Amino acid sequence: MNYSHIAFLFLQGTLVAFIMFLLFHFRRQLGIGVLFACMVFFQFIQVFLSSDFPIFITDSIIVSPGSSIFFTAIIFALLVIFVKEGAAEATKAIYALLAMNVVMVILIQSFSWGLKEGLEVPFNASTSVFENSTFDLIVGSLVIFVDSLLVIVVFKYVSKLMRFLFLRILLTMLIVVSFDTLLFSLTTYWNYEYLNVIIISGLISRAVFSIFYSVLFYFYLRLSNSIDEN
Repeated sequence: MNYSHIAFLFLQGTLVAFIMFLLFHFRRQLGIGVLFACMVFFQFIQVFLSSDFPIFITDSIIVSPGSSIFFTAIIFALLVIFVKEGAAEATKAIYALLAMNVVMVILIQSFSWGLKEGLEVPFNASTSVFENSTFDLIVGSLVIFVDSLLVIVVFKYVSKLMRFLFLRILLTMLIVVSFDTLLFSLTTYWNYEYLNVIIISGLISRAVFSIFYSVLFYFYLRLSNSIDEN
């Protein structure tokens, strides 16, 4: 167990959550569009970090910061917007993410064509993100779009079954991130030798950060509600 890597991941997750909550808290002054832009930026970073910089927690658990931290933060941001601002604003955020994914597919594919045509990359920079297949990127874009809609549907359904807000948040996130991990992994990596490692690592890491973000999210909502009441 590599505890230094675990500490780094949680530090990064805390920073991402702080930025997200800060932008949401000052949405009246800055406009909620700034939060939308932050979510789009997280999605852009996720694409790069999902291709590079895997972190080994144990010999059998490999965590991608982009997949575990930034993806989970995006889903939480959608849930925050839905809970506090309603379905209309959440829908705007969903379409913003979809548009960003379409743009990324086009740009990354164009860069990939350039590399195949002999475009030189200086300083031995990594080009792995541009070598991803268009199929993988399209699948990822469609899956996160479905995830975004699923957040709203699941939270509404779970809210009918339980009253405790924390459990509603946590259960919603666990269902959505588990769905995403299984669907994306089975669709994209079905022929990989280490498919079981990818799925297990994704389920564990995303579940852990779902719990982590749920705790932060719950106390943030309670604090923000208290401030609004005063």
